[in-house]
Amino acid sequence: MRMTIIVCWVIGFIIAASGLFYVTLQVEALEDKLVNLNRQIIKEQENIHMLQAEWSYFNRPDRLQKLTENLLPQMQPVEARQFVSFQTLPFRIEDEKVTPSSDTVTNTTQATTISHNGGAE
Repeated sequence: MRMTIIVCWVIGFIIAASGLFYVTLQVEALEDKLVNLNRQIIKEQENIHMLQAEWSYFNRPDRLQKLTENLLPQMQPVEARQFVSFQTLPFRIEDEKVTPSSDTVTNTTQATTISHNGGAE
């Protein structure tokens, strides 16, 4: 009887030790993964910082003005008279549709006929 109790305790210790060893290995693997993820985060933050600096450099008003003058010489600044209010825009007629081909016009007319007749022609 005493021997079975000792054997049970030894087996229990072996199971507990192997369980602790397994958990330790898992924790170490997760810590390595965490270190790698933190490195990636730092690398991405550095990339973001660099991209923000490039964006600021490329969007300087004086640089954009020079590019506009060189690449778009015929363009003129927008004038206030070119803006209109929403109420001054003409109403759009729903049945008027601009289509690239007559085949599309036929299909649109058939679909309009079906929808206006409740699904029956």
